[in-house]
Amino acid sequence: PGKADFQVQLSHKQYRLFSEPAMKAFSLNPAAYIHTDADVPPPRLMFVGPSGCMLPSVAESLADKLKIPQMGIEQTYTQEYARLEAEHLAGVASEKERLKNQEPIVDEEGNLIIAEEGEAEGEGEEEGEPELDPEVVDSLQRSAMRNTLHAHTGALIIDGNVFAGLVNTESEEIDEENVTNNNVAAIMARAGRLPDCVVILEIDDATAIDRCLNLEQIDLEAEREKERKRQEKEAIRAEKLREREQRLAAGEEVEEEEEEADQEEEEAEEGAPKASEKAIEQFTAAKRQQEAVLALMRGSLDESRVPIFTVKTQRSHTNVMKMVEHALRPYVQHRNSLIEKHQCRSIDPLYAERLQRHGHARLSRFRKFNPTGVDRLVHPSTYEFPLLYRDRIYYVAGSFEEREASKGRIVDLLQAPDPSPVETHPAIVVMGPPLSGKSTLAAKLAEKTGAIVVTGEEVLSGALQKMDNQLALHVDNALKSGGVVGDELMVASIVRRLSEKDCLERGWILDGLPLNVKQATLLSRYRVIPHNVFVLQAGEELTFQR
Repeated sequence: PGKADFQVQLSHKQYRLFSEPAMKAFSLNPAAYIHTDADVPPPRLMFVGPSGCMLPSVAESLADKLKIPQMGIEQTYTQEYARLEAEHLAGVASEKERLKNQEPIVDEEGNLIIAEEGEAEGEGEEEGEPELDPEVVDSLQRSAMRNTLHAHTGALIIDGNVFAGLVNTESEEIDEENVTNNNVAAIMARAGRLPDCVVILEIDDATAIDRCLNLEQIDLEAEREKERKRQEKEAIRAEKLREREQRLAAGEEVEEEEEEADQEEEEAEEGAPKASEKAIEQFTAAKRQQEAVLALMRGSLDESRVPIFTVKTQRSHTNVMKMVEHALRPYVQHRNSLIEKHQCRSIDPLYAERLQRHGHARLSRFRKFNPTGVDRLVHPSTYEFPLLYRDRIYYVAGSFEEREASKGRIVDLLQAPDPSPVETHPAIVVMGPPLSGKSTLAAKLAEKTGAIVVTGEEVLSGALQKMDNQLALHVDNALKSGGVVGDELMVASIVRRLSEKDCLERGWILDGLPLNVKQATLLSRYRVIPHNVFVLQAGEELTFQR
């Protein structure tokens, strides 16, 4: 990931680079690095976790499913670092040997300068390998990590558990400074080889102990070892007793042996904790240190803005794999949107209209159709959170969470087929006897399709809102006279309501209309023909019960 210290502004956009050389190269030729259709590199997914978290089996299962190789970075990186360190030390020794054998050094008068005896003979040098400078160690670490995770390595499942040199079982605390600078995440950050994301597998103590320690076997082996030592002591005692008897038979004086020490040792062993209890204590202490290392590693990852997912592994292997696959979905199944999703954002409907009005954005080729289902218009509630991708506006159906998730697969959405050039809207009629559930069904259909529910009461009240037309006057006179509104007036009022903007844009559902065959015939003459008609049935007993 780029760093805030190496930020460049270009065309009102901010670009972050990894290092100063990268920033200079980008500044000299931005076009060489900005692509509208950038290729997404192969995935590199890293797993870390303490003992007992099933990390090896989880990484192996995921590698088998995705058909990509798996790497244990501890062994590979350690071997590469040892090789580079050996080459460096060999180079240092070679340089010392060259300087030792170079031509004699003379002063200004031509006199030979003789090195001191200790220096000439190499005396005073420390035995063993020389201690490397921190700058040299950092350079070797970066080179070893770059060679381990080479740019052309390809897709990888990385087992990132590297606890060697960081966990000290002889001490209760870890060296925080050492862990902060030398954990695998910090080295990856300095080397520019960070993974796409990191999955931290967590496990509680009880489950980890149950998975890693066979307490019964530990106690059994301890008892066997105790019995073996007891038999050895008995054999030694018998041998000493035999020697004592032989010396007494020979007339030699023999001192009485004290057995208090052996008795105290046996009493101490009897009062000591069981071997399984010691094993649990040691395992828990080591796990605590591993968790402390992982916490500091997480800090390094957060600083580098690497996505982190935490998965509890107390459950079965199958359930853990489901959680891992769900977390990694944006980086595997929807990987082609990994870069493009950052260009997509939710906007306010008023802002979307303003962008269209000023020509800064346009509706996408899907218009107001849902890209995930181009055969149907989106629910009107979707208009509350349209998506802006570059300079196009999209309307994706579903809840707010589903629309947010659609950003992670924006490229897949763009590959959907074009919608029909003819926009169709719901046109539904719900009929049935009184109290048969017409209004309930109409409301559920409206919630599903986004259509407008039209009832007889609404039709008449809407016709009377403006008394500036003949239809409103005729309806008003019919109601004031106490008579029934005629079928012609009722149908005219229905047609007027269905011609309003909301019904034209979202479709309509007639709740309990038409009331008779004549109204249905008149509606068909007005070209009001529904796509679906739901006729509900209910017996008299159910009707009177309701």
